[in-house]
Amino acid sequence: MLSSCRYTSKTPWLVRSCWTRSHSSTSTFVDVSAAGQQRGNTGDTEDTNVSVLADRDIEIDRICDAFGFRIGAEQERPMSLTRGSVSSVYGDRFYFPVEGAAGLLSVTSVIDASKRKDTGSKLNKWKNRMKQVYGESSYQAARNMTLDNGTRVHKYAEDFLTGNRSYKLSSSELDDVRFAECAFSLRPVLARVEKVYAIESDVFSVEKGIAGRFDCIAKIDGKCVLIDWKTSAKKKAKRKLTVKDHHETPLQLSAYVTGTKDDAAYSDIHVEGALIVTCFSTGRMVEEMWLDQQAIGKYAQEFEKCVELAYSELESANIGTYVVNEVVKSKIVGDKKKRRVKKTKVTKIDMNSDIELASFSFAGFDLIEREWSELDCYLFMAKIPGR
Repeated sequence: MLSSCRYTSKTPWLVRSCWTRSHSSTSTFVDVSAAGQQRGNTGDTEDTNVSVLADRDIEIDRICDAFGFRIGAEQERPMSLTRGSVSSVYGDRFYFPVEGAAGLLSVTSVIDASKRKDTGSKLNKWKNRMKQVYGESSYQAARNMTLDNGTRVHKYAEDFLTGNRSYKLSSSELDDVRFAECAFSLRPVLARVEKVYAIESDVFSVEKGIAGRFDCIAKIDGKCVLIDWKTSAKKKAKRKLTVKDHHETPLQLSAYVTGTKDDAAYSDIHVEGALIVTCFSTGRMVEEMWLDQQAIGKYAQEFEKCVELAYSELESANIGTYVVNEVVKSKIVGDKKKRRVKKTKVTKIDMNSDIELASFSFAGFDLIEREWSELDCYLFMAKIPGR
């Protein structure tokens, strides 16, 4: 899988050695799994010698220390914007940039809406097939295990890139072979990161009515790209992963990249593309999928259709659910009415009732204030109930 990794003449020689010597059984510090080397000799796919993993971890950590590969501690701390608030209604998420602003539909909810429409998609077919083969409970258990491992790998990458940890894994992390293998697989990419601009940060596009949270924006191989960390349990294959294997991820990343152009918080960052990094828990080498500006533009156009579909579902609903802030006390201050707002509550309103909602906007751009049931209300967002 050497072709899946890209490096330049400026890449640290240790990392280049890790890649070019990855198939050599004599290498003492190749950044691939010890379990994978054992399987090559014994054919055993289950047992892993944890002490071998620990020895490998210590050796790699020593070499990385010697050559100063702890870049996270040497640079300014990247931004991590978590602005406003997030509300989940009937399984979908809305972002509120500031208090009193209209809700923006999350990127993942937009994609989920398109998947509900396209019941024949490959991803939906695969999920249904797995449920039939293993049963609903076994499928969910395996899915939860995969999600938990993915969360830990994300935290590992975040901690390293922000200077909060080194390459070295703790004894408990080494005991979890799935996580340890992913961490070993991910190291060559982490070592190539030159600068981190933002990590686990929110991005808002009021113009498009969407929002979301991405993994990382960093400079790698001389390019500023938006990075998405992925984990996989796939074993050695005859081919490397393609865009089709990543399902909706290119759509998601295109939305984040274009969103940075609409969000003033990222005005000083010029994102040139996106990078999908997949690390494996099976001893397989890390694989990368690069999306240049042309690819981002292509998927951004496709994502815009998904946005239209998601909001058209809202517009076709007869019953909406609204987040209402209730005013519990009002008093006159000069010629202005000052209000104190109570905590948010969710109220269902029948759209066919006698209550007039005037020029209510489903697109999430307008903040509407009017009187309802003797309360001053702010109607923030709409969703279809009963999904």
